[in-house]
This record gives sequence, C-alpha cells and structure tokens, in this order.
Amino acid sequence: MTTNHQDNNFHLSNKKAIWYNMKVYYESLGENPFDYMPLTFHIKEGETDREFQKFLEVFKNPQANEDLIKHPKYGTGMWIVKPGENTNRGVGIQVSRDINHIKSMVNQTQ
Repeated sequence: MTTNHQDNNFHLSNKKAIWYNMKVYYESLGENPFDYMPLTFHIKEGETDREFQKFLEVFKNPQANEDLIKHPKYGTGMWIVKPGENTNRGVGIQVSRDINHIKSMVNQTQ
C-alpha cells in the first residue's frame, strides 16, 4: 500500500508544512531559502494580503528580483496558483501569466 501521508508526521508529509519548515530552517542559518527552493508566496487574504503585494512587485518587475535572477527558469512569467488551505491532490491548481486571472484565483481562495 502506498500513501503520501504518514501518521504523526504532518510536518514531513504536508507540502505546505515542508515548505514552511524549510523556510524557517534556512532563515535560522542566515540563508535565503529561495536559494534552495522555488520562489513562493503564501497568500491567505486575497489581494489585501501583504504577501500578495510582494508577489505584485515581483510580477511587475521580475528582472529586479534577486531570487528569480538566481533561478532564471522561474522567471518565465508563469505562476502556479494553488487554491485554499484545505485542498489537495491537485484540485483547482492553475497556471497563469495573466495578472487579472491570478487576482481572480487569489480572491476565490480566501
């Protein structure tokens, strides 16, 4: 039997938990976590979220973003948007480079 979740191992079997723990780990070492993982924005509150404002800055001027310059394949203008806190198995994931489409997805997943 194959499973992608292990009992009592949420922090190892949940993608968002792994991302968060890796981010905290690298920051505790004084390292930039995005030297090791793709640039990621965790947006919880739609367009008003501070993380969304950071995303907009990068979206508008990707050449000025140090993390995208280090990983040029991520600077293609394509963004993966994963919905909601309680979704999984790829349901609702979309890829877009259109800011209005991205905004509508971000606002739907609050």
